[in-house]
Amino acid sequence: MVVIKDGDSILFKDTLNYGDTLVVPDPEKDGYEFDGWEPSLPETVPAEDIVVTPIWKRSEFVLSFYDYDSTLLEQDSMLFEAKIKAPADPKREGYTFAGWDPKVPAKMPAENLDVYATYKINKYLIEFRDDNDSILFSDSLAYGDPIVAPEDPKKDGYTFEGWDPEIPATVPAEDIHVHPTWSEDSIVIITDSVKAISALFCAGEEAGVAYKLESGRALSFVITFDSEAVKAGFPESIEGD
Repeated sequence: MVVIKDGDSILFKDTLNYGDTLVVPDPEKDGYEFDGWEPSLPETVPAEDIVVTPIWKRSEFVLSFYDYDSTLLEQDSMLFEAKIKAPADPKREGYTFAGWDPKVPAKMPAENLDVYATYKINKYLIEFRDDNDSILFSDSLAYGDPIVAPEDPKKDGYTFEGWDPEIPATVPAEDIHVHPTWSEDSIVIITDSVKAISALFCAGEEAGVAYKLESGRALSFVITFDSEAVKAGFPESIEGD
């Protein structure tokens, strides 16, 4: 009687004649490579019953970790059912690591395994504030989204020049807070006469002027001064919207 067992499983069992050639195909087992018989299988049937078992050694498979763009992060040969330890979470600007795809098993399977990093896009706070740090406009935008500035703010006696810091074209990988920058308009103080004219005005130039009356009411004008007007002076009072 010739019996071949693998644990509790009987792979082969037969009654053969003494001296017959003993031919048994190599067994197969997922995750293992056949490495012989225990005890060694004779070439012919001996004058006694024999029971043999296969010897197995665990197969090696390749485990590869890739980034989102297929850049190889880590690769190793792992024995079947060896414990798997994933590498440190990879970094990607503007994104948060969201795990591996497919999910990394606890132990190495009986096949090569490729896994890829997945990410969730981040959102960042974009705030436009005034001189008093009050919020003019605020929004939470995804990384890389285009940034559209709100309508230019206004301030009596000043001209809006832009935002500080300069607004990027798209959302960066951080919150941003910007404030308006201003250039001060030329100022003429009008008392009960208009004989005092700022030396800032040049003949033939156009200037935006914020006039402040003694009452405190501010009036804005755009006046073109020519050489004749400068020489002649101005009327006793100026009115405007």
